[in-house]
Amino acid sequence: MSLEHEAGRYWNLFFEEYLGKLTRLGHGGRGYKTVFTALGGAKVYVNPVNELNHYHIEFPATAVDAMPREVLRGFMRELDYRENREGSGYKVTRLDFAWDYINCSPSDFMAAVQENRIRTLAKRSTLKFDSSPMQEREDGGIGADTCYLGASSSERRIRLYNMHGFNRLEYVMRQDRADAVAREVLKFDVERWGGLAVPHLRDYIDVLAEPESGDLADWWEELIQEVPRAFLTVTDAAEVELLRLQMWIFKQVAPAFSVLVDCMGEGVLENVRFYGSFRDRSRYEHLLKNIKPEDFSPKIEQAIFA
Repeated sequence: MSLEHEAGRYWNLFFEEYLGKLTRLGHGGRGYKTVFTALGGAKVYVNPVNELNHYHIEFPATAVDAMPREVLRGFMRELDYRENREGSGYKVTRLDFAWDYINCSPSDFMAAVQENRIRTLAKRSTLKFDSSPMQEREDGGIGADTCYLGASSSERRIRLYNMHGFNRLEYVMRQDRADAVAREVLKFDVERWGGLAVPHLRDYIDVLAEPESGDLADWWEELIQEVPRAFLTVTDAAEVELLRLQMWIFKQVAPAFSVLVDCMGEGVLENVRFYGSFRDRSRYEHLLKNIKPEDFSPKIEQAIFA
């Protein structure tokens, strides 16, 4: 069985129900000759340029949110089974854990680091703060901040931001660290993931109430105790992508387009659609392949005009 066929078989078995069919792109990327894409920004890379015998699957946050966590657990157990029984190895090269609605803002977290109210393996010199005071957040508010602790090239990093409108803390792991933690956490029952993830987070950082004290900050205590709330959201990947595409059109194109309609009449609508159908639409091929008009959900339109 070729690696491309094997990757496709796994995709059909575990992920197609939630992320749609794979669509081959007309180019390679990231050191691979062939790239497939699907809903939620998921990608499968096969036929590496260096001829090594492997393929690579990438799930961004949007794709992960669209799948029941049991699917990821089942996939990890299948990979583990094949490794133990058939010697077919695997490696997780990136793993992010996220906690939402925490009671700490990016600026509060930066202050905790600056005031030495943390116990961490990260170097304080890696503290970084990005602020976009005029950027619109996803909740409609203005001003988005992100605080980082840990080098971007290191195996572990903390990122705390409010772009979604609430405070989210992410623990980002790469390479050997990501692989080791994924093997310890993702093969077990989903209900245990939160409790299994927190010790790894605390192995890297603890946030204290006062410098050099043994007491944890209240918000940190709350985060590590309320672990069952983590990892539970499941969204629809198709709806998320359509919503983002329409929101981009509404914000960037709609004003100019409305002027065309007012000046030239509604016939311009069909002209634009007809012209667009003959342009290069390959970047949207995975949407055309997986979503039909009868699948369109009223929830998308309601979200746009809410």
